Amino acid sequence: MCKQLPCYNGTPQEKNFLYKCVGTTLGAASSKDVVRKLLQELLETARYQEEAEREGLACCFGICAISHLDDTLAQLEDFVRSDVFRKSIGIFNIFKDRSDNDVDRVKGTLILCYGHVAAQAPRELVLARAESDILRNMFQCFSTKDPGLQLCLVQSMCMVCQAICSSAQAGSFHFTRKAELVAQMMDFIKAEPPDSLRTPIRKKAMLACTHLVSLEPELEEQVQSDIIHSCLHSIMAVPPEPEGEGGPQEFLYLDTMHTLEDLLRSILRRNMTPQGLQLMVEHLSPWIKSPRGYERVRALGLSACLLQFFLEHLHVSALVPFHNLGLLVGLFSPRCADLWPATRQEAVSCVYSLLYLQLGYEGFSRDYRDDVAERLLTLKDGLVHPDPAILFHACHSIAQIIAKRLPPDQLINLLLTLFESLGDPDKNCSRAATVMINCLLKERGSMLLEKVPEIMSVLRSRLQETREEHVLQSAQHSVYVLASQHCVAVVTSLLGSPLPFDSHTCSLWRALAVEPGLSAQVLGLLLEKMSRDVPFKESRAFLLSSAPDRVATLLPLAVSAAPLPAPPWLPGGLTHRWSGHRPPRHLAAAWGPRASKLGAQPRKGPTGVGPQGRPLCFILWKK
Repeated sequence: MCKQLPCYNGTPQEKNFLYKCVGTTLGAASSKDVVRKLLQELLETARYQEEAEREGLACCFGICAISHLDDTLAQLEDFVRSDVFRKSIGIFNIFKDRSDNDVDRVKGTLILCYGHVAAQAPRELVLARAESDILRNMFQCFSTKDPGLQLCLVQSMCMVCQAICSSAQAGSFHFTRKAELVAQMMDFIKAEPPDSLRTPIRKKAMLACTHLVSLEPELEEQVQSDIIHSCLHSIMAVPPEPEGEGGPQEFLYLDTMHTLEDLLRSILRRNMTPQGLQLMVEHLSPWIKSPRGYERVRALGLSACLLQFFLEHLHVSALVPFHNLGLLVGLFSPRCADLWPATRQEAVSCVYSLLYLQLGYEGFSRDYRDDVAERLLTLKDGLVHPDPAILFHACHSIAQIIAKRLPPDQLINLLLTLFESLGDPDKNCSRAATVMINCLLKERGSMLLEKVPEIMSVLRSRLQETREEHVLQSAQHSVYVLASQHCVAVVTSLLGSPLPFDSHTCSLWRALAVEPGLSAQVLGLLLEKMSRDVPFKESRAFLLSSAPDRVATLLPLAVSAAPLPAPPWLPGGLTHRWSGHRPPRHLAAAWGPRASKLGAQPRKGPTGVGPQGRPLCFILWKK
């Protein structure tokens, strides 16, 4: 049969089949000398420039290794060390006058041979020879920049790693060069252009890493993070093929994405904890918030896949808190109003999985079905509609579902994450965040008394970062809802804002004047605070001055600066709103008699003027 090989030079498929027949026959031979002699002849006479023949020769060695693993590896080793194989990196002397491409083809064929040998050999024998005989010779070629040789390397690495993982002793196998091999795969992936996908190199490299991750020793957390980061950047930004032009490139992309999913799942499997899930989401977060729609839909699709995997493999041995639930729900829920319908539906799937994860951590069985959470599936089907009114109504309903199932300790984390989404470049998602925030505050705000100062601080900072009208209206409504539940805490927080009040703080103050009952309550609190505090402190500008200046203290000064409307019980039924340029008259009316009793009167103007003419402080002095 070996003599018949040259007769099939023009028919590569038939010749490939004949190579397999030769390998099968050699596997049945009993003489080791005959096996090694014929294997050497095959290596010396192969037509390495033909891809089908390179693959056929590698298959031949793999099939032969089923029965003659030691002899097959020994022959490959002898061939690499022979005089024919020259230079430290291994180049055939017989090919010294050929181009580098021809040399790389020979090296690539040898690497494929090692891969097929590992894939076909008995599993119980592969582990002992994987590092010492197989990978040691493959490592010599990792420095290549030739795409063809790189493809042979990653393809063979996939076969070797898969052979190791499928062994019954894989759990006890300690792969000493695992980190080195992973680093090499990452180098191959990073070398690929991030804006195009033309070869299966990154797919094969990711597949090799998928198998490697499951082996011992466990990779360091930083290495895992580098793998996730590099692989996401390698594939997420690849532009999609034009509509209607799928073809081979589209299939290659889909295969690569599926391989990426498998890799991320294999990393997550090693750390099936909320922390492990958080690591994944942190890397996906920039893509979830990307300004490019195709990147967002990919990121949400991966997120939904990972959350579903986490849910399916969740095993809770004790009741433990899902401590980052609020952060995760806050990240995904605003995307329910994304401009892309597919992204909206994937976002709902993520929230759905997260709520069931929380139920799992609370001790519910995996087959338990919650009536409230199941409503998300109905809402998901309706999110294909592009009408903004329908989308925001759905977001309100989603927020109500979340409010009913979110643990109290996760509410503040959810709100703070949603506040960050107010600045989302996708205006739909920003508006969805406002809808959800106000719904959550209305439904669950009563338990946020201790968090009011933090919420007020975040609202002020959000207003400073964006000038969008819907964000301002949402912030004002949030303050109104909070004040309806925790009036004292809201007023105290606003009074603690830096003086003079800037326009953003004034906007929040005015939210307290929307409803007459709340406004009257706020004014009562302000007057009470005014009556309980010392209105001024005495100080001397000069040591020899006869009369000390009386400088207003901060709290009364802040109260006097509060831009609220006058109450109806003041003379003349004053109803104006203070613009911030002077104290409101109702507070001046309260201050005047008190100052008179103290033997002091307010100056007609401020001693210092802040932005837009707002008073910095008021100085009182004796009559």
